[in-house]
Amino acid sequence: MRKIISILVTLGVILGLTLAAAPVAAQTCVATVALAPDNCATHVTTYTITYVAAFPVTLLAGNDKLSFDFADGTTFGAFADGDITVTTTAGTFNVLKAAITTSDAHLEFVLPVGADIAAGDPNVVVVIPKVVNTATDGVYKLGLDYQQVCCDPVVFDCADYTIIPLYSTLGFHLDFDKTYAGVAEDFIPPFKACGQENYGEQVGGVGWMTVFDLILRDDIPGCLPPCGTATMWFVLTECPEDEVVTFYWDVFGANTLFTLDDTDVGDVQALAAVVMPPPPPDKVWTNWIHFSSPGDYELCFYLECPAVQCTSGAQIVAEICMPAKVHQWKDAGKMELEEKWNLISLPLVPFDTSIDNLLLSLDPEALDGDGVDDLLSIWHYEWDATCTAAEWKQWPGPLTTMEDGKSYWARMTYPDSELGNFPYTWWVWGHYQNMPPLNPLAYDMCPGWDMFGFTSLANELSDAYLWNFGTGAPALPYPLIYGWLNTGDWETSDWQLVDPLIPDSFVTGQGYWGYFPFGGTIVP
Repeated sequence: MRKIISILVTLGVILGLTLAAAPVAAQTCVATVALAPDNCATHVTTYTITYVAAFPVTLLAGNDKLSFDFADGTTFGAFADGDITVTTTAGTFNVLKAAITTSDAHLEFVLPVGADIAAGDPNVVVVIPKVVNTATDGVYKLGLDYQQVCCDPVVFDCADYTIIPLYSTLGFHLDFDKTYAGVAEDFIPPFKACGQENYGEQVGGVGWMTVFDLILRDDIPGCLPPCGTATMWFVLTECPEDEVVTFYWDVFGANTLFTLDDTDVGDVQALAAVVMPPPPPDKVWTNWIHFSSPGDYELCFYLECPAVQCTSGAQIVAEICMPAKVHQWKDAGKMELEEKWNLISLPLVPFDTSIDNLLLSLDPEALDGDGVDDLLSIWHYEWDATCTAAEWKQWPGPLTTMEDGKSYWARMTYPDSELGNFPYTWWVWGHYQNMPPLNPLAYDMCPGWDMFGFTSLANELSDAYLWNFGTGAPALPYPLIYGWLNTGDWETSDWQLVDPLIPDSFVTGQGYWGYFPFGGTIVP
């Protein structure tokens, strides 16, 4: 019996030690953290922590502590008696300097006399001044602990607070909407050059001149502008030998005309002074530019502060480079995308057949502006090289290119979707014909159903486009041709049997199905 009692006593002691050593579960507090006068990085700020839920335990003045863990890099000024205050239901109490302990970003203090916090108190507020915010902006979580003399600290998971940058981060952006409406903001279209001068250089945006807006904006708003006045300039960083870049700045026809060639590469060209504060949000300059010959060019714009506050020396605070791929005899065509299914074809021979690159010109709202892609898929029915088998290919997936002479189904969101902003304009840049030394255009059709395209920037009679069908000896019969009306209605009338004698029966940007009894070759 004595052995049994001894064993039970031993188990009781072990169990008691185990319970005493068990960590106290973390509790979740509901608190708000307010920073005043501001939440700027490196600024001295007062933190007001308001507990908006009943306090979970009783804390005794003169014994128990409250502690606070701020963002890494936070420091504190020299505290005096009464700088930190604690408010409870019983009143507001001053914390003595001697009761405060700081280490790195940690601060704690013993509750002052009278500042007992009763369990369930819904009116606890702590005010801590002289906090020097971390220099790193971001969203942080203030750690709030309480510690009773008897027990281990209990950690609260408390409200977020935000530190914003001390200085605004400025950025340049290019917008080619004046030339090509509906393109993505960061898309730089191919440029036209050489042989187009007869359109006249005095008409911005027509012929060989390309119009774009250069926009200066706050990419990351901060507490202060980077400087009072910034100097703006640009540099031609790449230019083929003996070629010329003509650049009009801000107001067309004004005296700010730059004519640069390869001898000017790397030279700084002054543009303007930008006065801050306040920083933009959006300051816009409209520009006209022309490249004399095909080639690869690059134009970079810069905004330079003479000194960034206490930092010595000049500093670039915004920059953007425009890598310009310049082609000869460039033209632009477009395809319009409506709800649901669209039967489309490229109106030109594209410079780049990659679907991913072709999509760069499409308004980003069609791709991901609402979090859900409005353009769902692209399909093509393709024969093999021997016209013995055909298969469907889809993008995203095995279909990775789009070519002239072929048509494609582009599937958009359904008409009842509120995500779309139809119609979408999809721009294509290229040539009317293949460039030498390639042969002129010709598209082979297999016997049976073919998805064929209409390579033209102007509408045309189908029998004019298919001129070599229905003629000759022996004559190739006209194919049976269907188009798609893109009306947005789920009706059989969306299918359109194309009459070869109707004017404008082939429409630029539209694709077609053709049944070719004996195959043949389309020669536009």
